[in-house]
Amino acid sequence: MLLHILYVFIVGSIAGFINVNAGGGSFLTIPLLIFIGLPPGIANGTNRIGVFLMSITSIITFRQKGISYFRFSSFLAIPAIIGSYLGARVSLQLSPTLFKQILATLMIVMLLFILKKPKQTETEPKFNIWQNIVSFVGFFFIGIYGGFIQAGVGYFMIILLRGVHGLSLKQISTIRVTVVFFMMIIPIMLFASKGQINWSYGAAIALSTSFGGWLGTKWNVKYGDRGIKWILAFSLVILAVRLFIT
Repeated sequence: MLLHILYVFIVGSIAGFINVNAGGGSFLTIPLLIFIGLPPGIANGTNRIGVFLMSITSIITFRQKGISYFRFSSFLAIPAIIGSYLGARVSLQLSPTLFKQILATLMIVMLLFILKKPKQTETEPKFNIWQNIVSFVGFFFIGIYGGFIQAGVGYFMIILLRGVHGLSLKQISTIRVTVVFFMMIIPIMLFASKGQINWSYGAAIALSTSFGGWLGTKWNVKYGDRGIKWILAFSLVILAVRLFIT
């Protein structure tokens, strides 16, 4: 048990580091939890504890830097919360084998998003009623995905918010962490009520991803995301293949 927690802390730190620099770190932590013996459903629920804590620390950090779109984030959180409830309910009904197959497939699909480097732009938010409606509806479906598995949900937010509102990655990041914070509450409650969270591993994930995120921020300031995406991509291929064959 202690050795497994050490594994979780190490990989969780790497995942937190990767999340800051490239995103998709949960595609490392969920398979790890499965490989050390947790049923897929419990691995899915346990991983959310780390995501939830990381979102809190990120919100605090952004607010300290004076970056906040809390009102718009709260607006988008409404459909995301509803969607997350539906997604979590579906996830809880899946067989372990089917969940692993879906997870492995998503890991391969996400490679396309991970390796594509979005352009960095700094623009003022552009909103009108139709843009807001599109985002509102879009975040309902993003919420379903987030409630179902969560891993990689940030990429869908980037695509939607950049495409509809022309927001920069920095602006999207503060919106993303706020929406994820609200979006994780109901799924965590649902998974916990069904006994689908291992709190010991959850604590290790929470602490390690926060630590890795702190290190990742320092690396990002000095070096950017140099090489990180390729390391993540290689890891995803290996883990996805193992999920398919086990």
